[in-house]
Amino acid sequence: MKSLLLLLISVCLSSAFVDITTPRFVVNLDLPPTERWAHVVKNYIDLYPIMEQEFYKILPKAVVEFAEKIVGILDEFLPAPYADEVRGIAKYTNSTVGETLVGNLAYDFTAFHHKDKSDSEACTSIVAVASNGTLFHGRNLDYSFHDLLRNFT
Repeated sequence: MKSLLLLLISVCLSSAFVDITTPRFVVNLDLPPTERWAHVVKNYIDLYPIMEQEFYKILPKAVVEFAEKIVGILDEFLPAPYADEVRGIAKYTNSTVGETLVGNLAYDFTAFHHKDKSDSEACTSIVAVASNGTLFHGRNLDYSFHDLLRNFT
């Protein structure tokens, strides 16, 4: 029994520390804003429908419906070039501009909506720069669909 338990623990630990190669992208800011993210989002196109389903579990459809109503005046709410970037991402993910806008703002919409903060599904992140210029980024994934986010972000 003790051997079985040790084997199980070793298997769990060895699979918990899998080294995953994260893809790297160069975003050319000289491209038009509607085009600059195309090569990035195409890499994750298969995950978009799944992510959309998860967002609708958290956010009421009325939020997306409202976003769809304001896309005509999006430039009044988002400074250049962000509105055009949202339009471009929508184009390359076969999403609506409203869905893309809500997806981009999902954290802001969901981080503080829980009455009981212990039940909150908000992620925390930190960015720091070392004295030698090395940039560090850390993040936890507190959303209930963290497995999907791990593949998506």
